[in-house]
Amino acid sequence: PRQMLEWLHTHLGITEENDLLRLPVEQNVYTNGSATGQSFQLRIPISRTLAGTTDTDAASDETMPVEFPEDLPSALQPTGVPAAFSVSELANYARCPLRYQLENVLRIPSIKQAAPDSDEDEMSAAIRSVLRQISRLSDKQDLDTLIQQAFENFTEIVDAETELRKHINSFLDSELGQTALSASETETNQHIYADVDGHILDGRIDRLFRDETGHWQAIIYETGDAQHPTVCSPAMELYSLLIHRCYPEQPRIKINIFFTEQGECEQGHFSAAELEAAAERWRKKISALREGIYAKNLKHCSFCPYAAADDQCIIVVSY
Repeated sequence: PRQMLEWLHTHLGITEENDLLRLPVEQNVYTNGSATGQSFQLRIPISRTLAGTTDTDAASDETMPVEFPEDLPSALQPTGVPAAFSVSELANYARCPLRYQLENVLRIPSIKQAAPDSDEDEMSAAIRSVLRQISRLSDKQDLDTLIQQAFENFTEIVDAETELRKHINSFLDSELGQTALSASETETNQHIYADVDGHILDGRIDRLFRDETGHWQAIIYETGDAQHPTVCSPAMELYSLLIHRCYPEQPRIKINIFFTEQGECEQGHFSAAELEAAAERWRKKISALREGIYAKNLKHCSFCPYAAADDQCIIVVSY
């Protein structure tokens, strides 16, 4: 570590007089549909100690010098497209590329949600926090304790016990909940990553359980409004791809999207052959995304948060 630190100081031109580096950064701020460039200096403090590493005096006498390259690698050039995507991002692009541009690139709030609702975010996090701690049917007897712990961790929802219990019990009392909590093996809050055409796809699986056939099923909790099946389909396919990469020997993947407020469930079934074909389709979608193709999907307008009261897109695009 000390050799690495000395090498960095040499190639970054850091002297004893320097206490920080200044990196010029420019960002675009969008206001009323127009962009304004703002520049500032990112201040990076310089470390001269090896906090958290082995003490030099305690290091082995067998430690050998390390050959570091004489020249730094050339600077990376930004592509404007991330190398990693979440399931929700790619599912957004599949539903409507224009919606992806508005929501994930330009970060424009939808007309149906003018500002982020922190209470809603807290409630969603609290629901997942409680459910992930319930692995078996017998854990239901600890529900009061788990809910009190949730109130300690998510203080914005302390007055919403009835609502929180409604979401939790809708899953625990459902047929899917009974099946999942009776499974021989279960995992909760699993982050899974997979390579798709050189890009990293990641998603969080709220609950994985092994069913009576010996196959793994996935459950994703949706804590908001129930959505049309066509809205759920892209996410189901992506989650299935992730699980297929973990269990390639499994002939079929089953995904359950459970809506905790309504107690309803949407299910998707995918064979290995279907997922191979799906992977090819997603490669093409990622390629289109990299090229900046943000076409409007008119079939999605009636389900889109950027649609006006007449279910027409608020963006007029001319081709």
